Amino acid sequence: MYVAILILSTASIAYVILSVKPSELQLVSHYTAFGSTHLYRSFWFNQESFVAMIASVAILHILIAQMMFEKVSKPIAQIVAWTGIVIILFVLINASLVINVWSPL
Repeated sequence: MYVAILILSTASIAYVILSVKPSELQLVSHYTAFGSTHLYRSFWFNQESFVAMIASVAILHILIAQMMFEKVSKPIAQIVAWTGIVIILFVLINASLVINVWSPL
């Protein structure tokens, strides 16, 4: 499981780093919260926060799963590791959607 987390996180980080291209354009996202409409503008370098999140999720989930494996039980450690994989996939999907809106192929 740890190897899967490391491979997935490394591939995700490589995808985000290679896909984000410097640009003067700002991404405008339309979202609603509690009935009001908002616009969100962000520069390209804010997308590098996806890299930091993927790396931190991978490291923390490996450490927490290892601690759970040693001190609690193996099934709980597996749940923590699978949760890390799901979170990394979710972040990768969100990053790819934002990148595709920003610079569609």
